[in-house]
Amino acid sequence: MTPGILTTCAACAVPIPYTAPRCSKCHTRYCGQACQTQHWNTGGHNRPLCKRIKRAGGAEKFHANQKYDEAVAEAVEKCAFHGALVAQATGYVPEGATCYICTEAVVQRTGEGLVNGFCACGDRDGVDAGAMGVAHVSCLVRQAEVAMDDEMSRSWASTQDRFRLWESCRLCGKRYHGDVQRAMGWACWRAHLSKQPADHFVRRAAMDMLAGSLAENGFHQEALDIYGASLAIVNHHNPSLLTDRPAISFDLAQSCMALQTNIANTLMLLGRQDEAISRHRRVLAGKEFMFREDGMRGVFTPIVAQTCAEDKLISILNLCTALIEREPTSGAMLREARSLLRANMADAQRVLGPNSKYHEYSFSWRGNYARSIFFDEDADEADLREAGEVADAAYEAARQTFGEDHPLTEKLEGLVYDSEHSDSESTADGGAPPEPDADHDVARTMQDEINVDDARGRPEFN
Repeated sequence: MTPGILTTCAACAVPIPYTAPRCSKCHTRYCGQACQTQHWNTGGHNRPLCKRIKRAGGAEKFHANQKYDEAVAEAVEKCAFHGALVAQATGYVPEGATCYICTEAVVQRTGEGLVNGFCACGDRDGVDAGAMGVAHVSCLVRQAEVAMDDEMSRSWASTQDRFRLWESCRLCGKRYHGDVQRAMGWACWRAHLSKQPADHFVRRAAMDMLAGSLAENGFHQEALDIYGASLAIVNHHNPSLLTDRPAISFDLAQSCMALQTNIANTLMLLGRQDEAISRHRRVLAGKEFMFREDGMRGVFTPIVAQTCAEDKLISILNLCTALIEREPTSGAMLREARSLLRANMADAQRVLGPNSKYHEYSFSWRGNYARSIFFDEDADEADLREAGEVADAAYEAARQTFGEDHPLTEKLEGLVYDSEHSDSESTADGGAPPEPDADHDVARTMQDEINVDDARGRPEFN
């Protein structure tokens, strides 16, 4: 079974369709009666377990609860452990701190502890923020549930905006990361998995949010499986997609390309790089065709224009990330990525600026531009100097915006270190360069942070 999502047979693990038969009591899915009987006979699904799963709300909710509890426990444990070693450090729970939502140190009913450092709250650019952002994960979940219910009554609030309440801090407005992000992904899925078939787009949005949180935290195969389940839902409700000439709306086409981007980014993380690059090229070509001005005449309101510009730029960034991350490194692909990033640099900094929901990606844009030069063996000294300047400026801006302990800031800091380290290798006497420091080797680690757009849990809808 895909963790928390019923996409494979619980007994033999073969892929099963969206409408596969299931246990009438706990809703665990099987490929057929034979596997269900075998699973019962071998103790994999006995009567006591079936009752526990049913009481929890079904198989999917039972597994979602387990995964959520695991993520919360890991997040609290890390904060408690590091807090004992580094008192009052940013990203760790200060002594005597309380949750900014419920004002308690411990959840009385469950004993849940506090977490901190899961967004951009805290110390930034040397300014002490005290206990800002310290919270219980369960309080963050309840806050998202209440806020989403409030937003549901507002006609102007899009489904995308409502779902971002699950991935963004209400204080600083920045996205969660780490185990808290993963826990919020499971909580979002748990809250929406019981939606009726008519609300399949809401269920899909929760699945995409969960998959994005898993992909960003190293659970790449699980994320790919969930995206596959999401694709099965799309195909089930839109059978024309499986024909040679699908009749689909603009929104559905955009949703399908978003899902293909999710899959491509996850394939990249799994090392299936050529497949990912091919998908990214098709998505970018599709968006360029969809967003052409002659095809959007009468539709280009300022909001639509901003959304289309963001989508296209993020698709360019996804493609360039894949080209840069490809192994073995290709000089031609590095130069292609560099050309695309440079040609659209001004637009990216303007469109993905501080007022954009995707402001993080403007930093990733500059980080990728620097990497496209650092990785190119044919880059000359002037190019390397330019890359170093770009990386340094991006790091300083990220430090002021997100704080020093944010994952994106740390990776940009690694780029700055590498550029300085590279300069020091050119010694006057021609001596051998020093050995690289493993703690600052970011050459192949930025993909986890720059794995952007829909694979970070950005839900799209048909």
